Amino acid sequence: MDSTGTTVKEVGSTWVWSYHGKDWPVILCDYQTPPRIFITTRRPTEIPALLLGKRKFIWVTDDARLQAMDPFRDYFEGLPCVGTTPNRDYDAEVSEEKLRKIAFREDAPASHTLGFWKNFIDNRRAARATESEIANKYSHPRRKRNYGDDDDIDEVEIVGVRPISAAGSTPKTVSKRRSDREDSKAQLLKPGPTPSKRGLGKQRERPIITPNGDNDDYDDSSLFVEEANMHRDPSSDSHRSKLQKLRQDNEQSAIDNRPGIELCTIFVGNTKKPFQVPSAAVACSSFLSDQIHFTEALGSHIDLSDDREPTEEDFSPVWEYMHNNDFRPQYIDRRRPGSFPHLDGVIDADDRDKAAKLCGCVFRTASMLQLEALQSLAVDKLKALYPLSPLMILIVARCAQDSEHCMSDAKDELLAWLVDHVGDYYYQLITLHGKQLAEMLSRSPSFEQSVADRVARNPQACKEGMEDD
Repeated sequence: MDSTGTTVKEVGSTWVWSYHGKDWPVILCDYQTPPRIFITTRRPTEIPALLLGKRKFIWVTDDARLQAMDPFRDYFEGLPCVGTTPNRDYDAEVSEEKLRKIAFREDAPASHTLGFWKNFIDNRRAARATESEIANKYSHPRRKRNYGDDDDIDEVEIVGVRPISAAGSTPKTVSKRRSDREDSKAQLLKPGPTPSKRGLGKQRERPIITPNGDNDDYDDSSLFVEEANMHRDPSSDSHRSKLQKLRQDNEQSAIDNRPGIELCTIFVGNTKKPFQVPSAAVACSSFLSDQIHFTEALGSHIDLSDDREPTEEDFSPVWEYMHNNDFRPQYIDRRRPGSFPHLDGVIDADDRDKAAKLCGCVFRTASMLQLEALQSLAVDKLKALYPLSPLMILIVARCAQDSEHCMSDAKDELLAWLVDHVGDYYYQLITLHGKQLAEMLSRSPSFEQSVADRVARNPQACKEGMEDD
């Protein structure tokens, strides 16, 4: 029986579902309560449900994994204590178990209605949208481009790097807080030779190298250089003239192929390329919904082409997702019981790097456009690619940092996973990509502190990839 004493699988009743191999309480839902974008991902025989504790919608099936909930049972009795032994998944396991305890000991006994939880989730989403709006307000504004001006040519910069100022609007207060905790803050290593076991404790005391440090033994990555050059502004009048003509042609093409009311045109990139996407998918993003315009010539449309991001390349997998609720590479055997999810076409290390870089960029673009379901999908696919190569860890971390203004469960999940990933391969990252590691960590004090704590807690567990050296 469930918490209300019924064994009928009716809407609003509470059951126990095996989620990621562990029992979690869920509330069965109708098809009107979850967001429309979630409903479109349904497969045959699946039932929508609200996962308590995490307080998000998931799909369940009426099979052996869906059990009646016993309100008098302690679902933690006799189970080993999670998090007693640090390992690569230590932080994630502890956080997950805390949410599971909240689910069984607080959320389920409260017996809240579906209406209550729907309002809770809607209010949480609205609060995060407000937080993102405030964060965007105090971040560096997007630079508008006027293709007719000669003086609108910027220097080369890393794509999407628009970090929120660590000081924000109150630099003195924040600086004081950081200064107050400096003495107790865990310290990270300088890039250099792999520490020996005997010297590990002493070397952990040394401060982290600054981005302009004097260690010249580490080569800059060609991938970072590639990112820096991806969006170089046009450098000649003739080029700008051709670009302006291309923009006009693309807009005329959108007029000639004006979509029906079920589609919306989104103009993206410096060529103003038109992408037609379902209006229902646009409605899932408050960011996109707020920018919809309507004219007789174009119908419903959104113009993102004056912003540096997203580029056409960035938006292509988003367009694919908005039409198909997925983007390539797709999962293989994801839903088969007992199978380990992996991605189609990912065979060797190069395939893995290419897929990881794509998923990182998709996450960054989804964060920018406030597409939470796409964020979660990108994070899940990144986890299926574990372990990432050292350089790809840094590139994905940069993508996550570029999404700092976006508040979501998926972002928190990705950052926690990256802290563990950077921690696992910390010494290899120092050896191979010391300067990039230092630069990446210096961009986010909170991320740097989390990595420092992870390394300080168990430095011997941070030498993945070094066994053969």
